[in-house]
Parts: sequence; structure tokens; C-alpha cells
Amino acid sequence: MTDPHDFSRFDLDKIGVLLLLILVVNGRRPQDVHQLQIEADFMSLDL
Repeated sequence: MTDPHDFSRFDLDKIGVLLLLILVVNGRRPQDVHQLQIEADFMSLDL
């Protein structure tokens, strides 16, 4: 006994969460890579 309107709303929420996750991952990845490069540079300087 599921209402089609509730089901479509659930699908929209799921799509919104997926888009938000993709935006967060894509926005955070370059910073993480840049931070790893900075840490690698510091380690090479220490050596």
C-alpha cells in the first residue's frame, strides 16, 4: 500500500543525496591530493 507520490518523493531525495555526495567528493578530492603533495614535500625536505 505505497502511495506513488511518496515513492517519487523518495526517489528525488535519493537522487539529491547522491548528487550531494558526488559534489562533496569532487570538491574535496583536489584538496586532499594537494595536501598529500605538501606533506610529501615536507617529508623530502626533512630527509
